[in-house]
Amino acid sequence: MMPDTKYLFDNRYGTGQSTLDGVLRATSVLFAGMNVVVAGYGWGGKGGGYAGSRPGAAGDCDRDQPIRALEAAMDGFRW
Repeated sequence: MMPDTKYLFDNRYGTGQSTLDGVLRATSVLFAGMNVVVAGYGWGGKGGGYAGSRPGAAGDCDRDQPIRALEAAMDGFRW
């Protein structure tokens, strides 16, 4: 049970939010109106795309696997 919750919640929401927070703190840039590109749409990439698209930025996904690209498109990201 523990690995399922790790992948579903910690990797998706925790990693994405902490990565975005680190970039924002290091650059002092606002993402509103910008385009956020996520390289890969694994568990961490899903969280990064979700966290990056919340402050009003558009999300793109760069993925070479067709199934992950379809999943990103179904989640509302361009690829």
